[in-house]
Amino acid sequence: MIVNLYRVFLASPGDTKEERKITEAVIESINSDFEGHFNFRVELLTWENNTSPSFGEDGQDVINKDIGLDYDIFIGIMWKRFGTPTKRAESGTEEEFTRAYDKLVNGDKIKIMFYFSSAPLEQENLDIDQFKKVQLFKKKIGDLGGYYWTYKTLEEFQKELRKHLIKHLLDLSTFKTDKVELTTNEAQKPIQNLIPKISEEFNIFLNDPNANFAHSKKDKLLLEDLYVAPDLRNLKIYKKVTAYNTDNLDLLTDAIDVNGIKFLLVGDESAGKTTACKFIFGKYFNQGLLPVFLKGSEINNYHQESLLKLIEYKISDQYHIPFSCIDFNKNRYLLIIDDFHKSTKGKNRYWYKLIKNLESISDNIIITGSNLMPIENISKQDSFKNFNQYSILEFGPILRAKIVDKWNTLGVDLREIDRNDILRRNDNALSQIKTITGKNYIPSFPFYLLSILQAMESGNIQNSNYSIHGFYYELIINESFNKAIKDKREISLYYNYLTHFSYFLFQTEQKEISISDFQSFHDMYCEKHDLSYNLDTILNTFQKSNLIVKVNTIFIKENYVYYFFVAKFIANNIHKKDIKEIITKMSIRIFRDEYSSIIMFVTHLSKDDFIIGELVKNANSIFDKIEIAKLENDIKGINELIANVPKQVLDIVGVETKREEQLISQEDEERLDKDFENEKTNYDNFKLSDDVETIDFYARITLALKTIDILGQITKKHWGEIDGEQKYNLVKSTYNLGLRTLNIYLQYLQNNSKDIIEHIKELVEEKHIRDRFQLKKTVEETVRDFIFRLCFVSTWGITKRVSNSIGYDKLKNTFERVLKEQPFNSVELIDLSIKLGYSSIPIDTVTDCKHKMEKNKLSTILLQNLIIDHIYMFDTDFKIKQQVCALLGISVQEQLKISNTSKVKKG
Repeated sequence: MIVNLYRVFLASPGDTKEERKITEAVIESINSDFEGHFNFRVELLTWENNTSPSFGEDGQDVINKDIGLDYDIFIGIMWKRFGTPTKRAESGTEEEFTRAYDKLVNGDKIKIMFYFSSAPLEQENLDIDQFKKVQLFKKKIGDLGGYYWTYKTLEEFQKELRKHLIKHLLDLSTFKTDKVELTTNEAQKPIQNLIPKISEEFNIFLNDPNANFAHSKKDKLLLEDLYVAPDLRNLKIYKKVTAYNTDNLDLLTDAIDVNGIKFLLVGDESAGKTTACKFIFGKYFNQGLLPVFLKGSEINNYHQESLLKLIEYKISDQYHIPFSCIDFNKNRYLLIIDDFHKSTKGKNRYWYKLIKNLESISDNIIITGSNLMPIENISKQDSFKNFNQYSILEFGPILRAKIVDKWNTLGVDLREIDRNDILRRNDNALSQIKTITGKNYIPSFPFYLLSILQAMESGNIQNSNYSIHGFYYELIINESFNKAIKDKREISLYYNYLTHFSYFLFQTEQKEISISDFQSFHDMYCEKHDLSYNLDTILNTFQKSNLIVKVNTIFIKENYVYYFFVAKFIANNIHKKDIKEIITKMSIRIFRDEYSSIIMFVTHLSKDDFIIGELVKNANSIFDKIEIAKLENDIKGINELIANVPKQVLDIVGVETKREEQLISQEDEERLDKDFENEKTNYDNFKLSDDVETIDFYARITLALKTIDILGQITKKHWGEIDGEQKYNLVKSTYNLGLRTLNIYLQYLQNNSKDIIEHIKELVEEKHIRDRFQLKKTVEETVRDFIFRLCFVSTWGITKRVSNSIGYDKLKNTFERVLKEQPFNSVELIDLSIKLGYSSIPIDTVTDCKHKMEKNKLSTILLQNLIIDHIYMFDTDFKIKQQVCALLGISVQEQLKISNTSKVKKG
């Protein structure tokens, strides 16, 4: 069998031995995986394997002569070393690159791939001169028009190298003439010499993100600009174990399985199934398969002849030069079927035979479908028994951060911008997204996330009484109505209808009602508004808009729709006495999720002074008999628990590493919350008529924390519209409620610390241990330290809760006013925490805090940790980092690791 031969030359200094081994393994795997799929083989050229001892001008000259210039792809790799100088260049690797670049300039079809490692470096083993030369060389490649790639880990290098190599090999195949003969059984298989090319029209479809998103930095958005592969839950494993098992679509589709690829991906209507199909098509095409995209609605019967005809028609539509299914082996095709549940007109009794016939056509089949689609048919035949089955999950913190970063860096040259600016924009966007998606308000799928980002960027709020959040909710609801209602003049009717229906459910304390009860509501509404609409017409329209669901009962599909329309009714009627009474009652009962959510939505839809006044009044009444925690003489007993402030250590690691760790922690917390989201609390059924005085301490704490969150959001959302006195009252009430809540913790621990210590000592006394005295002494020190650390954790938690809820640079004048009136340690630390969220470290402020708090152990450790947290989250100048750590007595880890990721071009 005659195949194309491609030669790949690998050049790198001696500190990239692992990468060289990986490159060899990747090429071996490409030759193995694609044997029988393509008519090519890859040969790796390296100085280790392709040179022999000889003489020349120098050692590099010998390598040049042995390797020659007869190669198709040049791979260069560098980390911290530039290499040994030659007589013609500053290093052998540079000379090898120059030879390859000269080939390119002279018209050769060579592909040049250069990779730079951004892995952490140990200072004591770092040759600064060598490292500087690497950085200068990187700039040189960029100046020459080169697009290099950076990687953090060896795993990332292996994945990206394989992907890039396959792409270049496919590109080269159209003009390669060098051949080699292989004796293999595969020679008997029919193989197409020409690699098919996707048609221009279908390529436009593949690059279409499937929604009309607009971005200020790019006129026409492509799928690759915004796409982030979703996480998937393995349904077969999930049924057997309780652990939360996930895979990612990108990782799942990394390689071709010689035994065939068979996946079933199910998800909600808005889960992004079609965009996933487009992503899969492009990815597997670049790996050498021939994908064919089909819609389930296009498959009307299961007969093989009909299926082959449909597939051949799709091939002619999707590829530049049509070909037949018999031109390639069945292991070369990939059938991608979107919305499979619509195939054979939704009649699943035909699916078993349909799948069997599809499997006879191709070894590789990927299917998407509704998460409500039946897996078995009425004969109990499992149509998908040969398929790995996955559910598309909502985006968690990690993927939300990825899609936000993609949006905020689109069209931005990262070499020309301070990375901290992007990080702060990302943090702000993620905070807004968390508020808008709320606790299961909106599914956290890409469509919704990108809609939020677009709304934030445009700021085009047509109703001036709305916040950006209210505007967003109304935007997606309007889009739902626009799709379902032909006569746009009727949108206002359905809008008003759903407003009254939602409030009806709220008043009657129901989440769903029977069809007969819905008929009664419908009759009542039509009579009140003098309308004569048919019930089925109304209900069908709501079902088409995907806002109301009819099964055996009638209910509103998404939480945000219910909250929005209840809040809409309240905002529209806020001038009425009975509505004001409801607001008052809900404001002091927001320990119940439904009430806190509705109040939150009311603040999105209105900035009426009455709402703000009620929330401030309520905030000031919570724990009103408790003084605020000043973190001064009021915590004397806590400071006496320990002899010295525990040593704080700053591990100098990359900002991205720390942020990834934080996202992983948030991911775990969010998944845990989802596991318990259906768990009932003691107050899920607490009514507006129930006595608030009966709630327990935990509910009061919840009330305080939710009030802090709502006050903070109101202040940030309406900062430009409310007057100075209102802003001052909001900020002060938020601060003071947090500090009163904190004081409850601290005073309890402070007042009871001796009893806690004695109790544990008595427990030790009961044990028959020889050296009781020494053990009791150790136990007392340990318990004292534990209580102090518990106080720190509480103080840290409240300080960050308040600063995160209210922190916004547009409110700095108000913050200064509150601090001037209450110049306590606690308020200064909240103020510093807020400043660190939107600016670099204010050395003067930190110095003042240090001198004021140096004899106060709890305040000092909080100050230290606010600075450590900032350094972990944002790139900080090395000199500033050293200065502030020396000032605060923070120990810096001896093995200093250098982060070289800032202002560096990344792939």
